[in-house]
Amino acid sequence: YTLMGTLAANPLVDKDCNIYIGSDDKTFYVLDSSGKLKYTFPTGGNIWSSATMDVNGTVYFGSYDFNLYAIEFLSNGLDTGVWPKLGKNIKNTTNK
Repeated sequence: YTLMGTLAANPLVDKDCNIYIGSDDKTFYVLDSSGKLKYTFPTGGNIWSSATMDVNGTVYFGSYDFNLYAIEFLSNGLDTGVWPKLGKNIKNTTNK
């Protein structure tokens, strides 16, 4: 999928290999593991921050419309590999 805007943040990847990313076109995108568009969520401002996900699968991100968004996308949580999140978890601590 080709996004309409520029990416300025790191993508987030969940256990199902869905990709979550915001763009400076004021839209938050969710792509499946093959890169096909699953969802879009429009905001009132550019999205330059990386998203994070809690243990229940709720995705959090900020926008330059001065809002913090919390959206439940029915995810099974973060991927367990090192790629999607520093330190392998939402607290940025290393799993041992």
